[in-house]
Amino acid sequence: MVDTLSYKQLFDEIETLNTSAYSFLYNGDFEGFQGIIDDFIASGITESENFAIARASYRFAQTSFSINGFHLGLDGEKLISDYIFHHFSMGRTTTDIISDNFYPTYAYMCQHIESSKWGTLDLSPEEIEQEKEERKANRLFDKRTAAFDEYIKLYQNLYQINDTNTSIFSTHPLIADVSKYQQSYVDNVIKLADARSKIHLIFKFTCKELDVPSFTNKTPKEKIEILTQHLPNIYLDKNNSIKNNAIENYLTFDNNDQKLLVSNYIQGKGIDRKNWKKYCKAIFPNNIFFYLQLAFYLSIPSSAEIEKFMNHHGYSIKSDMTFFHNVGNYNIFYKDLCRWIDAGLDYNLINEFLGYPLEIKEKRKS
Repeated sequence: MVDTLSYKQLFDEIETLNTSAYSFLYNGDFEGFQGIIDDFIASGITESENFAIARASYRFAQTSFSINGFHLGLDGEKLISDYIFHHFSMGRTTTDIISDNFYPTYAYMCQHIESSKWGTLDLSPEEIEQEKEERKANRLFDKRTAAFDEYIKLYQNLYQINDTNTSIFSTHPLIADVSKYQQSYVDNVIKLADARSKIHLIFKFTCKELDVPSFTNKTPKEKIEILTQHLPNIYLDKNNSIKNNAIENYLTFDNNDQKLLVSNYIQGKGIDRKNWKKYCKAIFPNNIFFYLQLAFYLSIPSSAEIEKFMNHHGYSIKSDMTFFHNVGNYNIFYKDLCRWIDAGLDYNLINEFLGYPLEIKEKRKS
């Protein structure tokens, strides 16, 4: 029998899994990475009756830091923490920012997923009171949770369309207008993507001396080494006095644009953003990776739910023999990916492992 864990306990377990997984990937230990996933699943945690809700909420509430479009893992967050503490966040570290914005939102989402298909809710009175207190200190809480409520409604109706484009001669009528019928499904995805962009919380930094090619095709460890070289010591002396303009000369923070747009996200995965623009017109890219990354962007929470999304576009991730990706000497199959997804591995971490930036913004013509 599997013990029933609280949502806070499950949050801690999923967070520990992702922290450990990142550490193994950072050090290039893929076997250790696989082992930590195996141990997590073998522990029975994923069989807990509350796990599906906890995993979904963890994905939705995720807080990210990026620099020059690349997702910063734990070591990257530690590296810029002094810069953030002294200049951008009025004395708060990266850990403080995540704590303020992540868990209260997570707790709220756990409560509100109860009406969805992912399970039932049983939050303890203590957790409810803790969540209420924590949300008071979170200035972004109301904005994010309102967007989440909209997202849940849209997600529940993702595969529902108006039947005005069908004939009425049977219980399974023929489609009168294929284009309009397909566009109805696509419109649901577009609305969901727009709602998702309002939930994504990203603290975006830019290092003036770096460009995207500097990080491209680099391992997490190599990226940290490069970043370290371009973020010199900001302290003037042993008393921790800050050098004049030490921070502004190297790092800037975009405080006005926290949205992660789907087109920028797709471009960051090596998929031309034009594919999203075509998709919006019900012109379907012949690329399974496009639909998988779209599912990741939407934070569809489990391999079963992603499979349903893929099936609607004519693809599958459930074949035991289908190859997914190659990293170094390791061949990764979709069955491996499904295990990572269902264990609760952060999609940003998976993409970090594959070498993809969080986003690449569109360059506007001057």
